[in-house]
Amino acid sequence: MMNFLKSTKRLFGIYFGRMTIEKRLLFSHVERDWMIMFCVFIVALFAIIIFSLCMFFSIVDENLIIERSATARGVETLDREKLNELVNFFNERATNFEKIKENPPKVPSPIE
Repeated sequence: MMNFLKSTKRLFGIYFGRMTIEKRLLFSHVERDWMIMFCVFIVALFAIIIFSLCMFFSIVDENLIIERSATARGVETLDREKLNELVNFFNERATNFEKIKENPPKVPSPIE
């Protein structure tokens, strides 16, 4: 682990424990730092472009598209009795709503 840290420090020229406020130590390698950032972003850009192209060509070749085969099902008919029960239920609700709308229940007011 120490060899990795030493090689990383030597590679980037960073002295982690020796940074001071003095201008010569703090901003001594600005061009190199910008070049490192630029190279990292260029590598990331190429990686994204290569990944996008691979995805594009695999979609064009239809390797990623999964087609589901539709199985033929028998036609199901509606049960008329259940359908009539449902219609009657909603008709009763509508009539109950109209009754309550015309004659609202008397609820004591909490304010009075």
